[in-house]
Amino acid sequence: MHVYPVLKAVLYWLRYASTLFSNRIITDTSFDWLTTVSWLQLVFQYLWQIILYAVGAMTVLIAAKANWRAWKSIKPYLKRNVQIDGLQQWLLLYAAATVLAIIINAMLSPITFSYWHLILTFPIALIPILVAAEKWCVDMPDRFSRGLIGLAAIFIVVNLVAACDSEKYTHKVDYAEQVEVLLTQEGLTRQR
Repeated sequence: MHVYPVLKAVLYWLRYASTLFSNRIITDTSFDWLTTVSWLQLVFQYLWQIILYAVGAMTVLIAAKANWRAWKSIKPYLKRNVQIDGLQQWLLLYAAATVLAIIINAMLSPITFSYWHLILTFPIALIPILVAAEKWCVDMPDRFSRGLIGLAAIFIVVNLVAACDSEKYTHKVDYAEQVEVLLTQEGLTRQR
C-alpha cells in the first residue's frame, strides 16, 4: 500500500470542511481588473495568497479538530448492540463510514485521487463541522456569531474577486460577443 494516495484522500476530506479553496482561485488571480500597475498587481497577488492560505490553514485545523471530536464522540457506538442516541450521532457515524470508505478506496485504487474524484463526499465532509458549529452556537453564541459573520465576509470577498478575475467571464467583453467568439473557435457558427 502506498501512503501518499491515502493521506491525500484524507486531506481532501479535511479540505472540504474548510475554506482552503482551489488553487485557481488562490494563485491564478491576477488583479488586472483592479489596477494596470504591474508591481501593485504583484502586491495584491501576494497579499491575496497569504490571506487565503492563512485562513485556509486555520480552518483546516478547525476541521481536523471537529473531526477528531466527532470520532471521540462516536467511538463508543462502534460496539455491537449499542443503541444510537439520536440523529446527530447517526450522522457522525455516517461521516465516519464515509471516511473509512475513502481510505479503503484510496488503498485499492490504481490512481491517486484528485478533488473531483471525491467531490461527492463534500456534503458528508461538512457533517462533523456542522455538528461542532451547533455545539459552538449553544456554548459560545457571541463568539460563534462573530465567526459566522467573518466567514460570510470571507466568502463574499472570495466570490467577488473570483467573479472579477475569471478567465471565462470578463467585464471587458459582453456575453454575446464571448459566445460568438467561442462558437467561431469551435466551428459552430450559425449559417445565415
